[in-house]
Amino acid sequence: MSLVAVSATVVATLAASLLAVVVLLTEPRSGGLSGVLGSSGDAVLGATADRGVRRLTAALAATWIVACLVAALAI
Repeated sequence: MSLVAVSATVVATLAASLLAVVVLLTEPRSGGLSGVLGSSGDAVLGATADRGVRRLTAALAATWIVACLVAALAI
């Protein structure tokens, strides 16, 4: 594998891991991981963090998609 493919795979793995953590911690409507741990997402991140969390989620998802495409095309 080329250096580009390996780098893209590492970025995709990190983005997917961070995306999973963000989604699990900020799912106040249906509980998510924060509900299991006994706190709400608002208590952990603050009520005003909703817009920022949505942007972070979108940015991580876009990063993951692009990194997967680059890794696939670089092989």
